[in-house]
Amino acid sequence: MAKILYVCFREPYVPNEIETEIVSIMNNITPDNIVPKPPKTFYEKGTAYGIMNHVSSIREHEGSVAMGTLYEPADDWWMPLKSFPNGSFALFRQNSENIELVTDIVASRTIWYYKGEKMFVASTSQRAIVMLLKDFRFNKAVIPWILSTGSLGPDHSWDLRIRQVPQDSSIILDRKSWNLQLSSRKSFDNLKNTDDQDFRGLLLKSMVSTFESIKLDFKKWVLPLSGGYDSRAILVMLNYVKQNTRDLKTITWGLKDRRKKKGNDAYVAKKLADHFGISNKYYTTDRSLEPIGTIFHRFFVCGEGRIDNIGGYMDGFKMWKSLYEDGIEGIIRGDVGFTSKPAENVHLVRFRQGLTLCSDYSNLKNYQQFGIPKQVIPEQLNKKEIEDLRQWRDRIYQEFRIPVVLAALSDLKLSYVELINPLLSREIVTQGRRLPQKFKDEKRLFKEITSDVSPHIEIARVGATEDLGALFRSKEVIDLFQMEFKKPSIARLIHEEFLKNISTKLNFKDKPNTIRRQVKIYLKRFLPNWVTSKFLLINSSSPSINFNLLAFRIYTISQMNEMLTKDAVFLDERRKYNKVI
Repeated sequence: MAKILYVCFREPYVPNEIETEIVSIMNNITPDNIVPKPPKTFYEKGTAYGIMNHVSSIREHEGSVAMGTLYEPADDWWMPLKSFPNGSFALFRQNSENIELVTDIVASRTIWYYKGEKMFVASTSQRAIVMLLKDFRFNKAVIPWILSTGSLGPDHSWDLRIRQVPQDSSIILDRKSWNLQLSSRKSFDNLKNTDDQDFRGLLLKSMVSTFESIKLDFKKWVLPLSGGYDSRAILVMLNYVKQNTRDLKTITWGLKDRRKKKGNDAYVAKKLADHFGISNKYYTTDRSLEPIGTIFHRFFVCGEGRIDNIGGYMDGFKMWKSLYEDGIEGIIRGDVGFTSKPAENVHLVRFRQGLTLCSDYSNLKNYQQFGIPKQVIPEQLNKKEIEDLRQWRDRIYQEFRIPVVLAALSDLKLSYVELINPLLSREIVTQGRRLPQKFKDEKRLFKEITSDVSPHIEIARVGATEDLGALFRSKEVIDLFQMEFKKPSIARLIHEEFLKNISTKLNFKDKPNTIRRQVKIYLKRFLPNWVTSKFLLINSSSPSINFNLLAFRIYTISQMNEMLTKDAVFLDERRKYNKVI
């Protein structure tokens, strides 16, 4: 439910109207379907911040702020250069000597920052920084990543000057010298154990310790419950450690007709909740009656175009609006530090973690001839000589997929509710890294522990939300894309011939339900990942990205450029408007 804009000014620079500007900015990044609380502000001795939709779980102390949730925090959590706490957080802390920005062990919440000659700005929102800077410089390096992955890619932001704090790291500003320093703890090295250790007991111990440390008012927090292992693990562990879950509410969402279909998330989640005697409210995410452009715009306001996965938000964020208006402060999210994806070769490891390049796709291979910047995977994400395929897969899952993809998905909710990610606690992630590979593959040991303390209820094999392919093939959506492609502003970003090529290949029809497609659906639903993987590996041809999906990704680039360009003049335009009235 909260986003923050945090500013430090270099002495003797004294800004005018900074609190008023921060309030205006925080109100402007609020989605249009809720009435926000007044922003919480602070200004003292050169430091100022504003928090949108402040909630009780946020910690503040003498100008330091912990956005998110800290597990049993030390008394000095707020002091720069002290220990990194455990929790799901974005931490902003300061004293007279230093400003420090700290991420949790996997950067489950992103901190963006900018340093100028007179001002250091940090925020959980890129838009907020652009508004305060009153200037926007589009970063063309995001274009190939949006096209190939649907995300901003590793280490990129929409603005050339805005950076992100790496996982398990801090950025330290020396207020006197005005220099920045990076301090990082992230490491997959030096985590060796002997083979005779009780790995099951150690992982269970880390899970128990984490869930015992959770102190939430379950009247104000809900658990999104699916039919898979991850959210189930949260529910069963809360009961295993004897947390008082009497007031715990669970929610599930999906299409209206999925609730009664066996084997899918909505059906299985209801069975789990009934077993534990807790409520499970089902929210339908069927298409809102609002214009499609309104739904897409709200998606970009909430998520800032960081991810293209809009399928669960086609209700126009109606569910999240309901949670906000019902007084729900946060959700207990089930992201995990393990991946169940197989690791056959370097190429497929990248594909399964979403770390794909334009050059990997037959219909994007010639991207550079259209003036799109060259796309290169950062050196730190490449496979090291000392790593085997499975070790590398696990590392890029934690160093790319969680901070880039899963953090972006979390960001979509943070305009409405707060969030905690207990399965990404420092204890669980660290112990998970220490496991021998045979226990990590297919999330084996994690699944075993969850199953041992879980009721004998089936695991869902099918999701309950809308298929993006069907959404992007509707006439209304394609017409919207075609209109966007004709705007003069997009021509400055995407070559006309590239746009024409995509535009002429947009498909209004559903894919035919071929025998091959039916076999793929069957494999995905009923067989283990390794069997599905072998089938797809043997039967795969040169992959291509669906042209309708590519059109949405281009639409995202255009819309975010337009939105951020307007953000850059927002404060000046508002000042002019106030003078007129």
